[in-house]
Amino acid sequence: MCFSAGYAQKASVITGTCGFKDGDSVYLASVGNGGLIPVDSCLVKGGKFTLKETVNVASLRAILIIENKMPVAATEIITEPGVNLSVNFKTNSIEIPNSKSNAVWTNLGNYEQEQTKKIEQLWSVLSDSTKTIDVRLRAKQMIDSITASTYSEYAKVIYDNIPSNISGFLLWQHHSNLSEEDLNKIMEQMKKKSPEDAYYKTLAQRFKIEEETAVGKDFKEIALVDISGNMKRLSTVVKANKLVLVDFWASWCRPCIAEMPNVKRIYAAYHDKGLEIYGVSLDENQLNWQTAVQRLGLNWIHVSDLRGWQSKAAQTYNIQGIPATLLIDSSGKIVAKNLRGEDLEKKIAEILK
Repeated sequence: MCFSAGYAQKASVITGTCGFKDGDSVYLASVGNGGLIPVDSCLVKGGKFTLKETVNVASLRAILIIENKMPVAATEIITEPGVNLSVNFKTNSIEIPNSKSNAVWTNLGNYEQEQTKKIEQLWSVLSDSTKTIDVRLRAKQMIDSITASTYSEYAKVIYDNIPSNISGFLLWQHHSNLSEEDLNKIMEQMKKKSPEDAYYKTLAQRFKIEEETAVGKDFKEIALVDISGNMKRLSTVVKANKLVLVDFWASWCRPCIAEMPNVKRIYAAYHDKGLEIYGVSLDENQLNWQTAVQRLGLNWIHVSDLRGWQSKAAQTYNIQGIPATLLIDSSGKIVAKNLRGEDLEKKIAEILK
């Protein structure tokens, strides 16, 4: 997630000591869904190394030491804006002294490993067909209990460390797993003690948008250029039809493409009864977008600003994954969200009767 706007970037220096050879490579890499992405690198000299990075929020990073093109040591660390770190690679452990964030991260990681081991043992019982139903059911109940207690521990660690950089980072990582009660409690505490935390502010804005665009609320305007280069406002489409399906998709999204035959079938069945589709593409390449529309034979309204996930429309409705859908009735009310397949058709049939 990018927090470039409005959050000051500050340089951080990571100095390390290790028992590796001079000339071995050391890499600092960001850790995310896309794997490891190099941020900085250097060579070991005199058993020491220095890495630098400019960040604007607490971030998960990996340090890797490479010898003869093979990794010989690695660790995860939390970097923070303007916070310099000292890392000591020992034989079987890694020390990062004087860093509260890294101490919290390490302790939580150790706790997660313990919980994972328990769950793995229970899964072996649950998947063992020679065990009785009662035994397997108890194993499933214990897995659910351990999972719930793990999420509660996340909440406790986040709450107990407010205000701090690590608290905001962990909130960002785990907010979707927290109970509504724990999440509300944490957000209230962050509002009081860390109102400028980038992660908190981003989540608070998301939750606000979710509330404003919930089922039963009035739709928010989208004004984008259609596939022919003409401005097409959602409000105009809503006024002209009994029901509008707003479909967020992209040519590169496999689940979106897999869903299109169903959307086409629904459109063919209900267009004459008052249904219109307003397709919002999160593509960035115009040719890919237009080619997909033509190749798939999607004969409804298509708009885009070709800004991908930064699309104004996606931000207006807090779209975090696609395909995503909205149903808007003739009064301008949002009557359903994120329906697909049979559920989508049922709802449309119910409204248009």
